Amino acid sequence: MAALHAEVPALRFAHDNRTTELVDHLRLPSIRLGSVGDKTLAELYASADYSNFNRSYEQRYDAYRSFLDENGVINRLRPRPAAPVFQMGRSDHSNSAYHSP
Repeated sequence: MAALHAEVPALRFAHDNRTTELVDHLRLPSIRLGSVGDKTLAELYASADYSNFNRSYEQRYDAYRSFLDENGVINRLRPRPAAPVFQMGRSDHSNSAYHSP
């Protein structure tokens, strides 16, 4: 989850049910640890498809921000970025949903 927080695309290894539930809920690319087999790192990297995450991001971001606002939780979330959050191979992080204090 550190990669997600740092806005770095990554493939998550789902090693237990909790991890599987989390990546499924957020629609993050993942692979079951037992199914890695003899795949190379390049093959694993190429399998990290963020399209489902990107499609659901706007709705999830808006719902979370609304929840915080409606419950009086002070936060630093800005209106959501217009572009998808992750694209594999992207080197900049200009779509950050966070801003410096």
